[in-house]
This record gives sequence, C-alpha cells and structure tokens, in this order.
Amino acid sequence: RSYRWRWFIECMFSDSKTKGLNIEDTRMKLSKKLSLLMAVCAIALAMACHTASRLMGSKYPARKKHGYCSKSWFRTGFDELRRRLRTNHTPLITGKKYAIRKRFRPRVA
Repeated sequence: RSYRWRWFIECMFSDSKTKGLNIEDTRMKLSKKLSLLMAVCAIALAMACHTASRLMGSKYPARKKHGYCSKSWFRTGFDELRRRLRTNHTPLITGKKYAIRKRFRPRVA
C-alpha cells in the first residue's frame, strides 16, 4: 500500500518536472517565487487530472503492446486543456468545485 502511494507521488513529480510543466527549466532560487510557482503547478496538475477524468469517465487510458499506457492521465488532461484554450469553439471543462476559493478568484469586469 505504501509503495502504491510512493509510485503515485513519483508519477506526479515526473509530470510536473519533465513531462509537461517543466519546473526545472525555470531555475528559480527565491523561496517566495518558488513556492508560488509550486502552488500554480499544483493547480495546473489538479486541473489536468480533473479534465482527464471528466473527459474519459471511468475508462482507463489505452495501453500499447508493451503494456504501458499510450498517454498518462496527466498528458490526456493537459493536451485537452491546451486544445480547448487554443480554440474558442468549446467551453472549458469545469466542475462545481474549484481549486481556488471564491474570494481569491480574479474578478472579470
């Protein structure tokens, strides 16, 4: 059971470091800016996973012949978020629960 959690955390770090968000490329050293970057990346990870779960439902990602998934949950959600942000034809997938509290959300004038 503990190994399962450890593997989940390793996959989360690999998604945030090299597979999509590329945190290591920023080379930040200031702790305040780094903590803000980590908070934004955590929100982006949550949004990508939420989008993937809303998009795929209860289906598991397709597997290739060697047994590994062709796309991870993160990559599926991240690609869908990027596609929807680039095209204005479809609204973003959102839920009733947000990662940011209502008082901290930016106001649209």
